[in-house]
Amino acid sequence: MPGIDLSLVSTEDLINAAVERFDVAVFHGRSARPAEPGDGAHVYSIRKKGDNHTCIGLAYSTIHFCQSVLDDGHETLPPDEL
Repeated sequence: MPGIDLSLVSTEDLINAAVERFDVAVFHGRSARPAEPGDGAHVYSIRKKGDNHTCIGLAYSTIHFCQSVLDDGHETLPPDEL
């Protein structure tokens, strides 16, 4: 089966297709590309699907997972070496 060239799919359609696969989903993306030339701001895209409380729990679980990865993969410097 040939693959799909995802670069041809709009960002909006790609995010919507991914979110639709789940009962509850939270998506938050950031692009370093400025919205307009000379603009230093970042472009954000946020989507959620599902009950607000469940989405908050899902987002918190993601933050906790990322922090756990950081904690497990990095050594903490002693205070005198900071």
